Amino acid sequence: MNPIEVSGLGKTFGDFVAVDQLSFSVNPGDIYGFLGPNGAGKSTTIRMLLGLIRPSSGDIRFFGQSVRSGQVDYLKRVGAIVEKPDFYKYLTARSNLKIFGAMSGADTSSGNIDRVIELVGLVGRDKDPVKNYSHGMKQRLGLAQALLHDPELVILDEPTTGLDPQGIIDLRNLTVQLRAMGKTVFMSSHILSEVELIATRMVIISKGRSVAEGSVQELLDADDLLVRFTFTDIRKAQFITEQSQWKSFWTETVGDDLIFRLRSNEIESLNAWLCGAGCTPIGINSKRKLEDFFMKLTR
Repeated sequence: MNPIEVSGLGKTFGDFVAVDQLSFSVNPGDIYGFLGPNGAGKSTTIRMLLGLIRPSSGDIRFFGQSVRSGQVDYLKRVGAIVEKPDFYKYLTARSNLKIFGAMSGADTSSGNIDRVIELVGLVGRDKDPVKNYSHGMKQRLGLAQALLHDPELVILDEPTTGLDPQGIIDLRNLTVQLRAMGKTVFMSSHILSEVELIATRMVIISKGRSVAEGSVQELLDADDLLVRFTFTDIRKAQFITEQSQWKSFWTETVGDDLIFRLRSNEIESLNAWLCGAGCTPIGINSKRKLEDFFMKLTR
């Protein structure tokens, strides 16, 4: 049973259509990227998912249970951090977790609080007042709160906001760890390179509508590819390429790789030409950049 099923979802504010017939599904164990430019309807959709605003049309199902049923059993299986988390600023992180955990019926034992504090990287700062926390530390505390009841599904709305580069790396590793623990992660993010690194599936929306959905590999394995050809003699490879008709396809050199922008049916032709010129590649790796794909769909 899928953790999330969205079908024909719509939301209007007066004459403005924020979300328009949006449909997508999140499979168990996914790290699911939810992408779109500013104003695409991402935050509105997430707020509908979490019951903060009501849909104008369509349906949302968590683990097979429709949110329109009025039952909220599914919420026990969901943890979320939405935009800027807020806390009692003069209390410590531990005290905040105890209060919010008690309100939601989560386990507030010292052992469980220790578990989530270690998981999000706040060990040593958990007894500090939240007023002394940076924005990035508050993001970590918000994530700890979302994980306190050990949810099966974790919804993250722009979780890297306010994090420094090391914090972004830590969150990336934590997200992968959550999946390894058997959890499903649904994440909205504007850092496309991070989504490309860790997401298993994704949907891209524009003007409230889905413009692409599927596995990251399938969506990026298409025409207009960035293709890396690896060589033992990179200088020779550069020299012969500069004298050939393939020069205009060559974009850059990185280490022992020449990177070309090609259509999928041109990869074999270039490889055959290189071999015929006495410069056989020892490796070929093709991939479409998520950033390029995203801009093409949402431009």
